[in-house]
Amino acid sequence: MPAEAAAVVVVEELVVHGWDLARAIGDPFVCTAVELALVDGFFDQFGPGQRSYAYVPACAAGAAASPLDRVIACSGRDSSWSVGP
Repeated sequence: MPAEAAAVVVVEELVVHGWDLARAIGDPFVCTAVELALVDGFFDQFGPGQRSYAYVPACAAGAAASPLDRVIACSGRDSSWSVGP
């Protein structure tokens, strides 16, 4: 894998799993618009039927969803999920 592609994957992993961790411990998650654009572009590369190996199907993001919520939905996560009782 070319270094540029590997760097994008690293950013995707840090954003998505950073969001997972922040959600799990009840802390806010903040990332930059540049990071979100990279991750959004990464997910745009997957066509229909190409997600099944690494990702579950994308969740729906509402029309008023933030850029972070849209990226999280593309990862197959629902940003309205909560942790704990």
